[in-house]
This record gives sequence, structure tokens and C-alpha cells, in this order.
Amino acid sequence: MKVLFIDGEYFYYPQGVNNFEEFGDYLRENYNTFVKLTRLSDERIVPPFFIDEYTKETYVNIQRINFVEEADVSVMTKEDYKTSLNNAIDEVCAGCDNYLRGTKSCECGEIQNNLCLNGICELFTIAQDEF
Repeated sequence: MKVLFIDGEYFYYPQGVNNFEEFGDYLRENYNTFVKLTRLSDERIVPPFFIDEYTKETYVNIQRINFVEEADVSVMTKEDYKTSLNNAIDEVCAGCDNYLRGTKSCECGEIQNNLCLNGICELFTIAQDEF
């Protein structure tokens, strides 16, 4: 799904706006105003994957936007995200030195904050055998 990435945060396109070109027209029509956008929360997830139930209506000051681009993301239900995260834990985390099998937790912090559903974890480590 295509969304807006504005100054480090992800937003759905405004109602009636379907692409980046239309968003440019929308900004020209609403310059000098606050516009209502729906923000995709990045708490306890790793972009580009988001939970639909964790969105929030917000107002963005158009005059203060420094950077905007279109981004591809996946938005899913909380239940689907949880299932996908558990699958990623079984596939990725099980091989990490920081993973605690008994509690399905990680010594490097909250798994939801570190493990992307695409299998990438910035904190993944494997012990190197000393020679």
C-alpha cells in the first residue's frame, strides 16, 4: 500500500487523494492550513509493517513540512501482525544468541521494537567460535 512519509512519520493519504501527484495538488489547495491526516503508529512495530488498529487522527501543519515522499508499507490487523511476528520469531530469533527460548523473549529488548517482519533484526548476533 502506498502512504505518505512526512518528516519521519507515516500517514495515509487524505480522503479523496489517491497518489503523490494528487497530494501535491492537495497541498497547494491547503497551504497555510493544518490538514487532518491519519498517522500510522510505529510503536511496538518495525516499519514498513504497521497495525491498522494503531492509527490516530492528527493535524499536520503544512507550512512546517520539511520532507515528504511516498512509501510502500504493509498494514495488517493486530491479530495478523501477531501471527506474522510469531512466525518471524521462530525463523529468525531462534538462531540469535540474545534469544531466550523458554520465555520467547530477547536479551536485546522488546522483540516487537527490533524484529522486522521481513526477517531483519538490527540486533541479531551469532557467537563466533574462537580459534
